[in-house]
Amino acid sequence: MSVSLVADPFGDHDLGQLGRGGWTVKPFKEHFVVELDRPPADLLSRQHRRQVRLALRAVEVERVPPPEWSDDWVRLYSGLVRRHRIRGPAAFSEASLRQQLSVPGMMMFRASVDGVTAGINLWSVHGSVAYYHLGASSSEGYRRSASHALIWAAVEHFVGVVDVLNLGGGPGLEQRASGLTHFKRRWATTSRTAYFLSRILDGERYELLVRGQGSRSSPYFPAYR
Repeated sequence: MSVSLVADPFGDHDLGQLGRGGWTVKPFKEHFVVELDRPPADLLSRQHRRQVRLALRAVEVERVPPPEWSDDWVRLYSGLVRRHRIRGPAAFSEASLRQQLSVPGMMMFRASVDGVTAGINLWSVHGSVAYYHLGASSSEGYRRSASHALIWAAVEHFVGVVDVLNLGGGPGLEQRASGLTHFKRRWATTSRTAYFLSRILDGERYELLVRGQGSRSSPYFPAYR
């Protein structure tokens, strides 16, 4: 009846190409981007550099094989879901979390305190872009700002490997002033717009579903969901 997708903001396309063939194209989210065209230390403000130094003293960060730390990853992400009351597709099941670690090219950075995992970030690389996939920290990791140390470790690792890091956008559709949005914005040197594409494949069936389950005034697509 319908299909929808979000185009990669670093894809080899322009707005004209996205709109061909009857697709409706709308701005979706601003993705925060770190350009790696300068020394890493020059990316940060003085206060931000201080926060990173403190975090690096508080935790140890290393790149590790993802499947070997699947239990810790499930524990941390499950804690994130409970802490922020995440619902819907982002509340990944344990099976899904484990399977994602086996995706070819998935990279894991692990922060630890006295050998105990305090935070994990996942990344993947496509072409000249490294994409931040998911991240989670324990209560101890939050206390020690493990997320700062983890992003910094990724920056240092990817310098000379890719041109930019795509940190993704903030939560929700309105880019509200959340802690995650603020955190990503502080690292970013620029941003890229990700566009939402939608298309109705069967107009008659689509209208039946909208009348039966949805509302034409819904801001979401498809309106029958």
